[in-house]
Amino acid sequence: MGLLIVCLLFWLIVIGVPIWISIWLGQANHRSHFKQQVKSLRGLVIREASDSIEVRLPSSLGLVPAAFFPRSAHWYGTRVLELHFPLPATGVQLFICGNPKLSRELPQGWSRWSDPALARDSRVVAATATPKPAATYWEGGLVQAYWQLEKIHRQTSRLAINNDQLLVLVSDFSSSSRELSNLLVFGTQLAQQLESLQTGQIQLATAVSAATDAQCPVCFSPVVRPVVCDRCGTPHCHDCWSYNEYRCGVFGCGGTPVSR
Repeated sequence: MGLLIVCLLFWLIVIGVPIWISIWLGQANHRSHFKQQVKSLRGLVIREASDSIEVRLPSSLGLVPAAFFPRSAHWYGTRVLELHFPLPATGVQLFICGNPKLSRELPQGWSRWSDPALARDSRVVAATATPKPAATYWEGGLVQAYWQLEKIHRQTSRLAINNDQLLVLVSDFSSSSRELSNLLVFGTQLAQQLESLQTGQIQLATAVSAATDAQCPVCFSPVVRPVVCDRCGTPHCHDCWSYNEYRCGVFGCGGTPVSR
């Protein structure tokens, strides 16, 4: 018995304590790095708790509420980032999720959405509690918008509409400034396009005079070898145009970029 206690104490001191210190330092580093990136984007830190950091990030929609969970306290995983974008009331509840473990058992009253585009990846599950009104958004290209989200964040992602809110959720968030900025741009553009789809004025994008100054709607990087959509005038990278199956990357546009 005494030997067992000695072995246990040895394990705690030699192995357990260093592991705990490493985890604690890692979490502290993620917190500090995230706050630095928020300030670099001229955002505001609203509240900081032991398991979360609430912030506001500037966008064309105003200040967008967001929260970062550096610990494993969040139901979606570790280092989870939530972005909440305002929408006009849609009466729609739906989600697209890249983690089937969290979506295999749907809530009561929810049903899966069947879409040929979902066959590209068996991980991705789409579901809705409001099939009839949600059909407008599914058919408008929401699944394609989700693929764009996964190009920004290659870990587990979740896209949801909850009546008057668009929720973008990612786990294993790296806290990098570029990724945070791209997620903010993606959510802002998608929220604007969802509002436009709701009002029947889906064509949002405007032609850009110099394609080299534009940001590709597929990869969210400066356009390389531009290909321009004939319908909405949005430049795309040539490789992204091919990757997106020769279709416009703007949600709901449906145009075919063919101009050089």
